[in-house]
Amino acid sequence: MEDLFDLIPGRYSRHAIGMTLVGVLMYALYRMAGHYYVDGVGYATIQATLSGAISDGGFLLLLAPVSFWPRVSVWDRKLRRRVSPSLFMGATLGAAFARLVSVVIPGAPVSAPAFAIVGMGAMVGGGTGAARTRGSQGTAR
Repeated sequence: MEDLFDLIPGRYSRHAIGMTLVGVLMYALYRMAGHYYVDGVGYATIQATLSGAISDGGFLLLLAPVSFWPRVSVWDRKLRRRVSPSLFMGATLGAAFARLVSVVIPGAPVSAPAFAIVGMGAMVGGGTGAARTRGSQGTAR
């Protein structure tokens, strides 16, 4: 997506097109769900996911990829941060996976907030290249 946006000539044109598309996305989300969900860095959405306010698995799956749209389309590569979007995607994908498990295995003792926290850790760990350890030996790779 970054490479496609880099093909748009002119920095100001790229930002104008990106912000217009972000505005359309925010308006559509507000009309559909009553909240913008992609404004700022996404901490409000993460909090809503952790508190269980967002519980529809399909909507959570929709939010995961659209969380990167405002960041990819508007910000410069040097300024964009990766931790907040990784937290956003991890929370939404983790909670969506918990909903999937609860549908596939009715009565399974799954907690969407717990899965969201694990998803957040996994996404940040993968995005930052966190060190992995090997079993009980504790040696880093």
